[in-house]
Amino acid sequence: MTFIEQLELENFKSFKRARIIFPERIVAITGPNGSGKSNILDAITFVLGERARALRADRISELVRKGAETAKVTMILRKGDERVRISREIKRNGTSVYRINGSVRKAYEVDVLLSELGLRAGSYSIVSQGDITEIVEMSPHQRVRLLEEISGVEEYEKRKMDALRELEEVDRMVSEREAVLKEREMELKRAERELNKLKEMEELEERRNRLMKAVLLARRDELLRRKEKLSFSIDNNLDERMEEVKRLLEREERELEDLEKCIEEDPSRQLRMRLESMRSDLRKVELDISLREERLKARRDIPEEIRNDPSFLGTVSELIKPMEGYEIAFHAAIGGRANDAVVYEYEGAIRIVNKLKGRKVRVRIIPLDSIRVKQREEDPEIGLGWLSSYLIYDRKLEKLVQLLLGDYVLVEDIKEVQRDKIGKFRYVSLDGEIIFQDGTLMIDRRDYQSEYERELKELIERRESLKRDIIELEERIGKEEKKDIIAALKKKREEVRRLRDEYSSLMAERQRMAREIERISEEKGMIEAELKEVERKLQELSGYEPADSDDPERELNLIEMRIREIGQVNPNAEIEYRE
Repeated sequence: MTFIEQLELENFKSFKRARIIFPERIVAITGPNGSGKSNILDAITFVLGERARALRADRISELVRKGAETAKVTMILRKGDERVRISREIKRNGTSVYRINGSVRKAYEVDVLLSELGLRAGSYSIVSQGDITEIVEMSPHQRVRLLEEISGVEEYEKRKMDALRELEEVDRMVSEREAVLKEREMELKRAERELNKLKEMEELEERRNRLMKAVLLARRDELLRRKEKLSFSIDNNLDERMEEVKRLLEREERELEDLEKCIEEDPSRQLRMRLESMRSDLRKVELDISLREERLKARRDIPEEIRNDPSFLGTVSELIKPMEGYEIAFHAAIGGRANDAVVYEYEGAIRIVNKLKGRKVRVRIIPLDSIRVKQREEDPEIGLGWLSSYLIYDRKLEKLVQLLLGDYVLVEDIKEVQRDKIGKFRYVSLDGEIIFQDGTLMIDRRDYQSEYERELKELIERRESLKRDIIELEERIGKEEKKDIIAALKKKREEVRRLRDEYSSLMAERQRMAREIERISEEKGMIEAELKEVERKLQELSGYEPADSDDPERELNLIEMRIREIGQVNPNAEIEYRE
């Protein structure tokens, strides 16, 4: 059985502070009207959770004693050896706070505890005035309900129904949670895949940036080495030498003029004037030839890295020349191999390839020491013989000739080649017609000389013609001139010609130096521009260490391929996975 052991009141209704101890027997509270007997019972029902109207008040705040801000009632219950301290505190604004053994609890928790102890607000644990008469007048059915309420059966049924409803709600929530959990598991697997892709992408990007830095550092070192090699020795005495030669030339020309005046009446004077004009033309032609040959050499599609290599011999077209009359057949057969670069040894070819790394060029390199050619098993039965027999070249290039043209048979006309002869050799006619071993034919009658080369050829022919005419004219003049003056005049003319040639050579040298300085300046500008770009990229990668790799460029390409395979990744994959 549950007993009220003690009741404490503080600012509750008419009580400022009171403490009432109840013995374990029937207790009667007596006193005159208005002494607070009913307030003690109100305090008990207040702790049990009754509302204001049941406590004879319109508002809960009316339970607070006048002049106070809060009211508090504490009741100590004992059931056997177990004691429970329940308190309820209210404020003027109507807020209410329950405590069980000093801990703040909710109202329904207090109600559950009281039900377990057999006490509930509004139950017949407390019988107020008029309750007895009401019980007597109840119907049998109402009395049964009353007994169930007093015995706690009604509360049990109510709690049972509540529990069943809660169980149904729990089952529903469990089903929902299981569906959500399944969906979350699928989402988790997807997020895990996205996270793995993100981590792999981050690792790949880290490795890519480190490899990129290693490649850029190597490129920067190469550019710096190339920049250091871009030097050109300038002859500072060139202008002084030109001035000295010019001064000597002017003096010699004045003396030559004086000598020519001495033989002004000589009948060979017109011939000498003509001779001098021809010599002047010859000097101009030779100077023009020199300049054009130098420019033609510069225009060859061979990078400087190849031409400056000590192993470089020349291009195929420079090393192998056709005999006169066989040019068309030669150029048709050699085709696109005419500009192949020829070097002494395989190591030189590898060295050139390394120099050209990073350059956008296309060139074929032929190292002589690694050429492999098959021996001819038989001679041709038709035609003029092997095409190689009509070529001019150094004998040390024999393997090169056999590699490129060794199986070409020269014929006057392509009609000489019968069907049964096709397959053994390649045939080329004097008109540039070719039959290949697979039976296909090709006609190549293109003009292999550019306009620039034709003009150079015409100048060379002009030079040779002038030389012949000068020799003939000199022989005629020699027969008519006076011996003493002629000898001095001839010597003076030779000296003037020598000085003019020297002056022309110095002029050509100065022009060559100017072109070389311009080329070096241009190449240096390109290197510096690329260096600037490399430095900018290295600055962007300043937070990365260069990677160790035997072949960083190849590994970088493989990583780029893998990144493209992965495609786009979710940057928030890790956050979504944790959530």
